[in-house]
Amino acid sequence: MASFLEELKNRKGNSSHSQDSCQKKSKRKLSSSKTWNFLLCLGFLAGCSSLDLPKVALKKIIVSAQSGANKDLVTLVHFVFPKTEDLYKDLKKMDATTYFAVANQLAADFASDLEIIPIEIAPEMTVKENVCLKDFRSKAVLVFARYDGNLPGVHREELRVRESKVNISLGRAGFVVTY
Repeated sequence: MASFLEELKNRKGNSSHSQDSCQKKSKRKLSSSKTWNFLLCLGFLAGCSSLDLPKVALKKIIVSAQSGANKDLVTLVHFVFPKTEDLYKDLKKMDATTYFAVANQLAADFASDLEIIPIEIAPEMTVKENVCLKDFRSKAVLVFARYDGNLPGVHREELRVRESKVNISLGRAGFVVTY
């Protein structure tokens, strides 16, 4: 900035404007330039957090429940898309019982860092769902199925983010994922 002001001083005799007028204009230009650069940097930094996340290719979900699935109860299935590493690690540690106990609170507390696609399905039914997300960048895709509490198992799987279609088949005591 000092060299810029020195250049203005050297041009004093060549300009029809006063030195004060030139300095005010240059300060305004520098100030607006700094503001613009600052805003660009903020925008870039805000965008960087989602740049390191893989883009989810999942477009179609098919969930089917066999006869007698989950003791012939309606089963709630959540497809969960965490946007941060910490949230992903916490979710990965949870079994379905733990997850569903806190799912509503997670959705409220981490609204910008978590997307959930819920599907309810009764035995002997098939549900086809197109995936529509606000942001297709996610750390992972986890699926949780709410089975009866007396059925053993974690009832959680991590899906491949590069697959465009997933099939979930709910059985009597658990589910199977195929692509």
